[in-house]
Amino acid sequence: MPLAALAGVLMVTAWRMNEWHAIRFFFGRRLKHAIAAFLITLVATVLLDLTQAILIGFGISTLVFMAQMSELQISRRPVEAERLGLAAPTAAHDVSVYYLSGPLFFAAARRLLETVEGQDGPDATLILSVRGVPLVDATGIEVLRELWHRQHAGGGDLLLTSMDQRVESLLRRGGLLDELGPSRLFWSADKAILSLGGKLGWETAVSDTTTPLPEDSILATQTIEPFADRAET
Repeated sequence: MPLAALAGVLMVTAWRMNEWHAIRFFFGRRLKHAIAAFLITLVATVLLDLTQAILIGFGISTLVFMAQMSELQISRRPVEAERLGLAAPTAAHDVSVYYLSGPLFFAAARRLLETVEGQDGPDATLILSVRGVPLVDATGIEVLRELWHRQHAGGGDLLLTSMDQRVESLLRRGGLLDELGPSRLFWSADKAILSLGGKLGWETAVSDTTTPLPEDSILATQTIEPFADRAET
């Protein structure tokens, strides 16, 4: 077969190998990670052979996926007693709810510790909602333990809410749940906040049947009984 004809066959094959609808989607939506992986694979295909280019593209896509999966989103919401219909507390107490989304391991766990230390003092009461945390490793457990020791030594407190069964099992195996005790484990952030009324000197008692929660507050979620109540039933 003439080389010119073989070159034409190769060009047509290369053209058909591209998923043009996917490429148009990447560039049309400006997906930076996908565009970068595509361009690097394209350059590698020209400079190297096809097998090496595929391996390079696969490696880059894997690294990008791992980077995105390891990203921990942290959202802090201070709790205001006045918005809950409570009288002014007899003493000033800082209560903050931290909503976590993403795996709690390696550098992401240290980022949680740095964020809390930069926002709240050791005398504050922290409520960690880990509903969006699918995985916790040994580093994550140690960071949570450091937070607990920090708050406990400074006169504050640490509550955990909305734990997935897998996360609960890992924390229990790590011994953290035994240190916290069942009184600091809740199914939802709103139930954890309501449990703090008497401890923090909020003068007006709140119950699920007498005081409705404000719809625009961070407590507008389904109320579920704490872990201790579930164990009794």
